Amino acid sequence: MSESPLGDRSGLVKVLLGVVLLLGVAYSLLVLGNVLLGIFPVLVIVFIWLFYRLLVLFGRFVSAHERIADAHERRARAAERRAGIAEGVPSRESNATDADEPTS
Repeated sequence: MSESPLGDRSGLVKVLLGVVLLLGVAYSLLVLGNVLLGIFPVLVIVFIWLFYRLLVLFGRFVSAHERIADAHERRARAAERRAGIAEGVPSRESNATDADEPTS
């Protein structure tokens, strides 16, 4: 459906981000002795990622609604044309060409 903005490197970026976060948690546990110092950056990155995914979801939602609206408008225009032809009413295109012809 939609490509990742990172392309084929998204898997590599996720792995590298996971390794960096894991090293940060290990550093906070082993050197600083405080697990909250390591979990806070992890939570910040997770919430940023969730917000990004939410924006992507909203974008997909909006584009889906635009496609539905376009399809509805096309169906309505086609129904108007069919109704105009059935009633013998000329279409807009034929009115425009008739107006260009000189009358005597």
